Amino acid sequence: MNQYKINNYDEVINDIGTYKVIAGNLKRGFSTFIGWTDNDSTHYDILFTYGCTGEGCYQRGLRITDLFVSIMSVGSFGFKTDSLKDVGYIAEKLFNNRIDDSVERVTHLINGIIEALKELD
Repeated sequence: MNQYKINNYDEVINDIGTYKVIAGNLKRGFSTFIGWTDNDSTHYDILFTYGCTGEGCYQRGLRITDLFVSIMSVGSFGFKTDSLKDVGYIAEKLFNNRIDDSVERVTHLINGIIEALKELD
């Protein structure tokens, strides 16, 4: 059975198990909220939502079929799950174009979840 990878401070970290648990929760219709760290002093509280319902005309290319990623007090966006995302794209959509090690690790997290979702299709 897959499990979240947790560090010594009870924070979720990047790992194939982490990606698979989140993807499995999302596929079962559960939004998933984690306290995540890059293991280098950055902590984000992140909410993932996938397969939501909605109504109306959306802007910025968003669709209800997107993987929505909300980093509390930082940014949120919906990402198509058809391909992996570049760190520059993640930086633009969630971090006001800031690229650093933590943004690269968040990109690994999002891409890991996208890959795990594809495996469940």
